[in-house]
Amino acid sequence: MYIKKGTHLEKFLHGGMQERDMRGGTENIPAIAGFKRAVEMVNERLKEDVAHYLQLREILIQDLKYNFGEAVRFNSLADIEMTLPNILNFSFDKNRVEFDDEMLLILLDLKGIAISGGSACTSGTHKPSHVLLALGYDAKSALGAVRVSFGRENTLHDVEKFVAALKEIVKLK
Repeated sequence: MYIKKGTHLEKFLHGGMQERDMRGGTENIPAIAGFKRAVEMVNERLKEDVAHYLQLREILIQDLKYNFGEAVRFNSLADIEMTLPNILNFSFDKNRVEFDDEMLLILLDLKGIAISGGSACTSGTHKPSHVLLALGYDAKSALGAVRVSFGRENTLHDVEKFVAALKEIVKLK
């Protein structure tokens, strides 16, 4: 990194005088070792995990198409090779379905389903994703976007439970 002479930088971590007083404290060796082991564990099962995620994602896509037809729009499938295998982003056409987008995540959470709304860049806000707006979605549909992330422990039962919950909450017009 280049720093212009005379530029004042504040330490990120305070404590010691390491790195010419630019960093305080000693590196967290146990955390570094733990992270190394976590990376090794991921690599040990990476192929199996990716195959598992792809299977769950494909089943979810098929179930959503079957139950919601043209009312569901897949936001992350434009180039399937360029997407993460464990994430699916979709939204509902608010002209074809009825649901309260402000309550969707809460109602799913009450059913034991943890998902996110919109896109990662608008997480924690009740604003439509600027990414989905740029893709041509209207604000109502962008607000109704859902982001599903699969993990190692997810099962086919989890997908079935999620779709069943959506069918209770999202009603076709």
